Amino acid sequence: TAEVFDTATGYWVLLGSLLPHGRASLVCAAASAHRILAIGGSANTYGSVVTIPDVLSLKLP
Repeated sequence: TAEVFDTATGYWVLLGSLLPHGRASLVCAAASAHRILAIGGSANTYGSVVTIPDVLSLKLP
């Protein structure tokens, strides 16, 4: 699943879309009021670097 923290409500919200590959320790940034960018990360908890350099624009609910 993919979730985002809603600062207005103080709750985590499930996104309607999933990342195409599992990620840990990725970086996120607000792109607009209704979009967030998910960038990079590790493929697993052992720190394997993601070999597919995705920058994804996810629509917020």
